[in-house]
Amino acid sequence: MTKKELARRKIQNAGRGQRVAARRGMHYLSRLPACVPPDRVLVHNHVVSAGRLGTRGFRAWLSAPDPSRLVACACGWATGLATHFTTALSPWK
Repeated sequence: MTKKELARRKIQNAGRGQRVAARRGMHYLSRLPACVPPDRVLVHNHVVSAGRLGTRGFRAWLSAPDPSRLVACACGWATGLATHFTTALSPWK
């Protein structure tokens, strides 16, 4: 595969993760919202918070509530907002 073909494939796949997230009802955050909409919950991944979203792989998103995939989290992150959740595989559960 040539460099040109690799570059074309990279461009075609750009944003793919966001499209998948949107289909699942997720919206990734670049900063904490002032409040969480009533039909959404605040969720973060299994990575320990480094104090800022995106640092060391720490990601957060707004999602539709799904008790089969999410558990209430007691890690102490985002204390100014309502209860937040983490994925069922997270060590914070």
